[in-house]
Amino acid sequence: MKTLLIRSLTLFHLALILHSCGLKDDPLVGEWEYANYRDTGTKERSTDSELPYFESYFMFSQDGHFLLCNYGDDDALLLDDVILIKEPSERRKKRIFYGKYTRQQDSIIFLKVHNYLLSDDIVLVEHSNDKRNLKFYIDLKQQKNINNRLFNYKKNNSIDLNRTTYTFLSTELNQWRNPAQQKETKDEIRARVKNSLEYAAAYLKVYESQDKSASLIFLTNLPFKFGRNGIRMESNTEWESLFYDLTDAKTSYKILADAFKASADIPNDLSRNPIGISIFILTELNKNIE
Repeated sequence: MKTLLIRSLTLFHLALILHSCGLKDDPLVGEWEYANYRDTGTKERSTDSELPYFESYFMFSQDGHFLLCNYGDDDALLLDDVILIKEPSERRKKRIFYGKYTRQQDSIIFLKVHNYLLSDDIVLVEHSNDKRNLKFYIDLKQQKNINNRLFNYKKNNSIDLNRTTYTFLSTELNQWRNPAQQKETKDEIRARVKNSLEYAAAYLKVYESQDKSASLIFLTNLPFKFGRNGIRMESNTEWESLFYDLTDAKTSYKILADAFKASADIPNDLSRNPIGISIFILTELNKNIE
């Protein structure tokens, strides 16, 4: 009996060691915000270039998923040129790319985008990462001139999404991002809406569980306006672009409007918890959609 106990403990400790090794920290994990870029191709002295009409954020998880949000009139990363399906100009001002990333060697990062059809792979060539500043080049075969731009992103937080209960970057919670290729039934539209609500609630729960302020940048393509006292529905061109046509998009708005009408009142104990209020409302909406 004693021998079996010792053997069990040994196996348990070995499993812990292997588990810890498998969860080796990757300095890429977390949320990054665009700071500037430097043109290294000019013969003159390189200077940092600021783009007043460009915002960009990366989110990487330990299990290989990513989100990239580009916002503004400028397109410093030049990703518009590799998107095969062209869109109205107002939609190009705000894009959120979702997919999986893989490393080749230590400095080459391949981004496989799931929710846009691209003519070229997005490859980040990492120049340096000191866990506070991530500097990289982008390798786009059709845009040779971008190879001289050394981008600098600063880390906003180091939330390890793969080690939290609410893995909002999982494939299961991001099915709603894939644009419809044909007319959808009401059940299919309802499933898309519910999946987006599950994503949004999980996203906010990560920040609530770690007592951190939540950045709303990765919720901007949802048909909601988030405030300290709750959520209201509003039209959103990024949301509408997920559907085959405007009729299907209007059906999604109707589904949400009916769910809002059936929602319970916000509990008093959440009155001073803006994130908690939003999570409660999103959960209520999801529950009310049959």
